[in-house]
Amino acid sequence: MSTTELGGTVNHSRCSADTEKVRGGYFIRARPLDGASTLPPDGSEPHPRRHRVNARRWVLLALVIAVVGSLAWAQSTDGGVSARVEDGISAIKRITGLDNTDPTLRAAESVFDGVFEARGNYVATGEELRLRGPQIEWSSDVRLHQCPGGRAVVIVVDTAVGTKSRLLLDGKRVGDVDGDVTCPADLSNPVPWK
Repeated sequence: MSTTELGGTVNHSRCSADTEKVRGGYFIRARPLDGASTLPPDGSEPHPRRHRVNARRWVLLALVIAVVGSLAWAQSTDGGVSARVEDGISAIKRITGLDNTDPTLRAAESVFDGVFEARGNYVATGEELRLRGPQIEWSSDVRLHQCPGGRAVVIVVDTAVGTKSRLLLDGKRVGDVDGDVTCPADLSNPVPWK
């Protein structure tokens, strides 16, 4: 059977493998002759080609949309993206127990939370602090900066990673900064805590 009978063509150039002399595993894609069936030899209908869905592309697209949406949302909130990132890091540290906060700092904050609940301010005597937190060495482990008006207090503790200053304002923790930092001049904008 010649290639012409199969409806195919042969490239007769010298430098190509498409010559009549090539035998064996070589084949030519042939078109069916006029009126010939394109059905498989068993007579069954061919299966339509199904395009494979590339799952990686869809996952990547969903991930990109989620990241862009999250960044847009974070930008529209108070503090912007950096504040949301810091909140996320703090939440992960709390959940996983990787919060490097010294236990003394946590205990001192708990004592002052109790003082604020009882009085509505952070003004406390040394005797009251010793009664509320007997496990704390108030003079050597913890240093305090009482802010004017009693609305805020700065708790300073030497931790394993350095000195930390924690600002408590109106019954809430504002945050921690490195070093021994005194009360902020303006409590409505407590720099360097915000």
